Amino acid sequence: MAYLITLNMERSKHLGRVIRFLLEKNPDIVCLQELVAGDIDRISNATDLRYCHYVQMAIHPLGSLPFGIGILARERFTETDATTYAGAGEGDSTFDRSSPETRLATGRYAIARVRLVINRQDLRIATTHFPWTPEGQTSGFQSEAVRRLTEIIRKESIILTGDFNAPRGGPIFEELAVTLKDCIPAHVTTSIDPKLHRAGPLQLMVDGLFASSDYRVEDVRLHAGLSDHKAISAQVFSA
Repeated sequence: MAYLITLNMERSKHLGRVIRFLLEKNPDIVCLQELVAGDIDRISNATDLRYCHYVQMAIHPLGSLPFGIGILARERFTETDATTYAGAGEGDSTFDRSSPETRLATGRYAIARVRLVINRQDLRIATTHFPWTPEGQTSGFQSEAVRRLTEIIRKESIILTGDFNAPRGGPIFEELAVTLKDCIPAHVTTSIDPKLHRAGPLQLMVDGLFASSDYRVEDVRLHAGLSDHKAISAQVFSA
């Protein structure tokens, strides 16, 4: 068994909360979205998560901070890779949030993957931060992006985590759930933090934990009070 946590940490806004949470829960693997590159060492030094695979999405206009997605673990990775599936940015562009079109032109949307052995289990873990649209509406760009993403993961043995910026019940989330098993309990209706998200208590289940059939995922829980999104924790088992 390995203990996994995934969280969109909203850059450095809640770094102290996130570190305290990781110290309390002591996970084996952590998948982070909107991770600021300069915060990686601080997280690693404060926890036992010594190894990191980081993939940059863009430069954030507030403070010119490089941010992206990352997987941190207490054990050394045996493999790492990253595949860009959407966006015209190469990771070093300044992220332009003025419109959906400029977001896509300046952002890099990639899937980061690692392989590692924890407690004698050979695990393949992945994370992503999917393109955003206003009010969770599906766009043509999202549809093409999910097609490319599912082509990458369709035949893989993998656990996929991330902020998918598309609500469960909609076509994007459901396309992922056809390819991999949706491991979030059916009764959970939102992964948005009701107090820390700027839009308040939205009922949108947009963060995901998916697994191929050769993995078992148990004790899935959501945790509020950490960022604008809730953290997801689970125990994962390889076949």
